[in-house]
Amino acid sequence: VLLLEAVEPGTKVSTWPELPALADVAALIRALRDVPEGDTGQLLSLPERVEFLFSLITRRRESPRVASLVEPVLVERGCQAARQLAADGRAGLVHGDLHPGNVLDAGPARGLVAIDPRPCLGDPDFDVVDWVLARATSTGQVRDQIRRLAGLVPGLDGERVWGWCTATAVIIAVQHLRQHAPDATTDLLLHLAAAV
Repeated sequence: VLLLEAVEPGTKVSTWPELPALADVAALIRALRDVPEGDTGQLLSLPERVEFLFSLITRRRESPRVASLVEPVLVERGCQAARQLAADGRAGLVHGDLHPGNVLDAGPARGLVAIDPRPCLGDPDFDVVDWVLARATSTGQVRDQIRRLAGLVPGLDGERVWGWCTATAVIIAVQHLRQHAPDATTDLLLHLAAAV
């Protein structure tokens, strides 16, 4: 028997017209960072997760719709930067797939609830990327989101988050292009990927 908690109303944050307040996102990130690690012997390391993600994106980049817009060098440079970030820094429990589609609204008393983790051990700042890039329209807005979250989440390293954003922007760009025509989001993500 598998018991699962009922999360009410349980709507995905990705379906909201606006993202949740940054204070609510920060509360979710703090709660995830406060989870005791326990027995982590079976978990992947963040470097292993990075290798998996870039292997997947390398294949997905080859689709004709994506290949014309995303140069292979962007994937290679992003992978090298992500490997370097994953190899050092603070180690902790990482959700591994903390984007707005994997966060549910549990109402005002409970707040936001993360679902569908890809748990691994490594730099917990990795989990912040999708939140500072979500619906961003400029690098200034990304930097501002990082700065504001760093003020709300103890131990969050803004420069490492920026590094993760530029290193993984190509992953998000490829995923975005597989579902959408090129747009302002694509432009921002490819700009960030080129900054590596």
